[in-house]
Amino acid sequence: MSKEKRIVFVTSSKNKCEEAQAILSNWIIEQSEVNLPEIQSLESAEVVRTKIEAGKLVVDGPFFVEDTSLHLSCLKGRLPGPMVRLFLLAIGREGISELCYRMGGNFGAEVRATIGYYDGKDLTVIFQGAIKGKITRPRGESNFGWDSIFVPEGSEETFAEMGQVEKNKISHRKVVLDKFKNFLDNELKG
Repeated sequence: MSKEKRIVFVTSSKNKCEEAQAILSNWIIEQSEVNLPEIQSLESAEVVRTKIEAGKLVVDGPFFVEDTSLHLSCLKGRLPGPMVRLFLLAIGREGISELCYRMGGNFGAEVRATIGYYDGKDLTVIFQGAIKGKITRPRGESNFGWDSIFVPEGSEETFAEMGQVEKNKISHRKVVLDKFKNFLDNELKG
């Protein structure tokens, strides 16, 4: 009889957890809603490392955390970065879209997902995944903040318009979770 493969995902987002479970289908994802501090930094890896260090103090055993960032070409590819949630709170999806229009119509964007894994002992590993696309006026409904304004390269639809199943095939989170899954399946056998 094979041992069940379980892993804890520390996130307050039910949607992120469901997305991770759909992509890491051969693993059982257990959501921990421990509220970890999130530093403000332009570097997702730094945000994730800080979450891991805080998580070590309150989560027993192996776990992973994730950070998602949006990088606008009109803002030199740096902002809003990991601070996208603050931008959404301050100016909303419409404001982010309008920003691109006001900055000379440069709609290029890249979304990145960064996962940090801690093995419960001494190993911390960071994984990153990204996809390019463009910003548009809000289209479609979604539970994720900026899905209605991001159109991935090769698509005419925003993430919100394409729906979860289609999004899970191509998203930044899919890219990073595939790398993470490969690590889990190959490095943590048994």
